[in-house]
Amino acid sequence: MIVPTKYYTVPTDQFRDWGVSLVIWANHNMRAAISAMQDVTQQIYKDQSLVNVEKKVRNFINSNIILLHQVG
Repeated sequence: MIVPTKYYTVPTDQFRDWGVSLVIWANHNMRAAISAMQDVTQQIYKDQSLVNVEKKVRNFINSNIILLHQVG
């Protein structure tokens, strides 16, 4: 198992060649989530409303539920 935060340029085939059986991409997922939250927060602040973010947030949730079903 590895957490390759500093090795983002290394192809996953290289990890397989090293015998790695589990890769945790948690840091990049967390950074992407924070970036998405910042974008939504800025939009809410700008609009002083949720109306322009609701569909985006709903689509994000639905697409992740679908992804979880595909992976699981």
